[in-house]
Amino acid sequence: MSKARAIETEGKEAFLTVGEAYYLATSAGSRYFGDADGFAAGNPLHAVVLDETLLPPSARELTVKERFERAVYLADDRSIAAVYGGGRKIK
Repeated sequence: MSKARAIETEGKEAFLTVGEAYYLATSAGSRYFGDADGFAAGNPLHAVVLDETLLPPSARELTVKERFERAVYLADDRSIAAVYGGGRKIK
């Protein structure tokens, strides 16, 4: 559920948080296909490392959660510093 929908319904319908949406887009798919969730011990690493210095600066220091949300909304392919798949560095 989007934030816009929550506003349209005057809060009667809740929206997904960025963390919930990210989980549904990543680990939930793995779980559906029988793989373990995200960063479980023993799983091979699949990750994208972002360079935050390429994102617009913030007027104040951000929490980890706020930094994650900012990256989800603002990062693009230029922000990718490294890519790991199956535990190996690909890029």
